[in-house]
Formats: sequence, structure tokens, C-alpha cells
Amino acid sequence: MNFNTPFLTDEARDLVLNATLTFSKLLEHQDIAPLPQIFVVNTKGETKSVVVQGGRDLGSGSVEDHLLAGREVLERLSNLPDVVRSAVLAYDAYLTLGGKKMSAIVVEMLEPGVTHTLAQGYAIGKDGKIELIGEPLYRAQPRSEPSLS
Repeated sequence: MNFNTPFLTDEARDLVLNATLTFSKLLEHQDIAPLPQIFVVNTKGETKSVVVQGGRDLGSGSVEDHLLAGREVLERLSNLPDVVRSAVLAYDAYLTLGGKKMSAIVVEMLEPGVTHTLAQGYAIGKDGKIELIGEPLYRAQPRSEPSLS
């Protein structure tokens, strides 16, 4: 899987790629998609992952609840520069390209003023393993900073 952009540092790009490949392994041999995951690089350079779940009770919550909770955690982590060097949110979604709907691993990363999003199409082979489809799609979208009030 190749992915280069001048908008991300090498470390950030490597985290995005690592999260995509690690999340793809979670999808293998699963009947349902795993919950979103946050991958964090702390200031010591260590990478950790956390499963994210939304909803009021363990086992409850919709896909939207889980994704919203993941984005909230990602936002909070992005505001802890003394502890967190970088963090990404990875989740399973659908992508429509050229009128064709396909499964995709989506990875989001927040930086001051911008949200970076990478989507990598995939299919599950007959052997249950993930087959990545094509090149990843990348988008950088401006975002407003949260107010401190």
C-alpha cells in the first residue's frame, strides 16, 4: 500500500498506514465489523490502540454513536500535546466510487485547522483475508477550532 502526501509528516503518514493495515487485520474472519479504534503515538514514541464504543450501556449504541464517540475522543487527544504526539481514528465504512459501492477502511487524523481522511477500499477474499482494492483516497478538509468558552 503506497500513500504519500506533502500535508502529513512522515510519522503521521506512518501512523495512518499502520492504523489502516492493523484495522484490516481486525476485519479478517469477522461476521460483523469491529468497533472503531483509536491509535495513539505518545510523546515517548509508543503506539497504543483503544476500542471506542458509543451508547449508554456496554453493548448498546449504533454505528453513528460509536463513530461520534470516536471523533470526540480523537478531538480530546488532539488537544493534549504534552502527552500525545499524534492520534488517528480507524473504522469500517462504505465508499462509493464511480457509482460502485464498496467496503472501505477509513482513517481520520486531526491537526490544527485540518482533518485528514484516508479511505482504502477492500474486499474479503474466499479465504477470509482482506484484499485491498486500488490506491487509498486522501482528503484534507479545513475544520474550525473548538471554542474555549
